[in-house]
Amino acid sequence: MVAAFITVTMASIFVIGMKIVVQDGINYRKGLIAGVAFWVGVGFQNGAVFPEYVTALAGPHLQN
Repeated sequence: MVAAFITVTMASIFVIGMKIVVQDGINYRKGLIAGVAFWVGVGFQNGAVFPEYVTALAGPHLQN
């Protein structure tokens, strides 16, 4: 139940964020911010960004 809520909430935040970026027009600054945020999120999800530090810091909280 909680996982479904979090999934829907994150999907809604993603859609709203992309709508704001695309609706107002993409300039260099908005594209850079959206791109870096996306790739940092992908990196953390796949364990590519400092896995030894993230695992020790947030590992117990993200195990579930």
